[in-house]
Amino acid sequence: MDLEAIVGKVQNLSDLELATLLCLIAKQHCLIETEEDLVDDVAQELALIAVDVFNLSYAVLSLDDYESNEAFGSAILDQRSSHLGTLDESAKTGGNVHRLDNVATQAESQATSSDANLDTRKPVNVVIAKDFNFASEDIQIQALELIRLKHSFSRTTTDTAPEDFLFLPLVSRSSEGMRLNKHLIDRIFISHYHHPEDGFPNLEEIDAESHSDDHSSSSSVLRKTLPLQGAGQGGIRRFERAEIEKMRQLSQSTMVSAEVRRYLQDIVVFLRLERGVAGGVSPSATSQFELLTKCLGTLHGLEYATPSLVGLAARKIYPHRLLLCAPEKERSMQYGSDLEAVREAMEGLTPDDVIEAVLNSVEVPL
Repeated sequence: MDLEAIVGKVQNLSDLELATLLCLIAKQHCLIETEEDLVDDVAQELALIAVDVFNLSYAVLSLDDYESNEAFGSAILDQRSSHLGTLDESAKTGGNVHRLDNVATQAESQATSSDANLDTRKPVNVVIAKDFNFASEDIQIQALELIRLKHSFSRTTTDTAPEDFLFLPLVSRSSEGMRLNKHLIDRIFISHYHHPEDGFPNLEEIDAESHSDDHSSSSSVLRKTLPLQGAGQGGIRRFERAEIEKMRQLSQSTMVSAEVRRYLQDIVVFLRLERGVAGGVSPSATSQFELLTKCLGTLHGLEYATPSLVGLAARKIYPHRLLLCAPEKERSMQYGSDLEAVREAMEGLTPDDVIEAVLNSVEVPL
């Protein structure tokens, strides 16, 4: 499929689907924010996106899955695969195994039985971690290792994540005081806020189909159950792995001119020096800033990056990373600024406000 056809499919995607696609292209991960009463619905929407749009397996995690490293490690495994190895019929007898040559030993039988009890499940492609900012430090570090090394460690096993792996912490904006581990935050590619007005296209589509089949109370059922693995509907929005790989290759060759690269670097510098910023503008963020700009160029059918794409990338890369300081620790206080004036200037300041102020300050190349 050529790029023009792929771009045509991209235009039919919802914001959540587009965020997921970007992360799959970049082989990165995404923080999803929404309102507290919508967390469950967004989790189900993401599960449907994984199945229907990208044909990937998923697991939805909740607070119970963060109680221990073992619980977390088990929750991310694909429950469709067999929990136990296939037990040979002859091993079920528990005694000597009688094969055609009658030479099998008791030791062979025990070894077969031992192999049969091995857990053969593998991690899913997409992990949707609800309220992950409430997980303990140990669990968040385990998630960090899963992101960095694609390995999940427990006392008895080491599980390897699949090539197409996506970790999606899903948090409510009302719990902003409970931040994720700073190292985990820096490893998360982009953040996306799902506004209530954006709706749930995939859930609504299933609702409509259920009503057309005269199933009563379908809405309440859909809000409590998860979509079946492998039960994707396909359709015009379905992306195959080969298409994602093609977009990944194209994004790597996206040209960033000297002027656009300078614009990108100016934004980074201005963010570090902006009023109220205490941190979060890391080297890793800068690298991912350029990577996202290139990926956005591909999704727009361009072979080069534009200043407008740089601005869009900044609005996705930095909101979850930026740390704002207290007024008394604002750097201008070192040069004699009035504390009350600083407090007034910083009142209600958010990372989004900081980013917009910087984008309005930095000169845009023509």
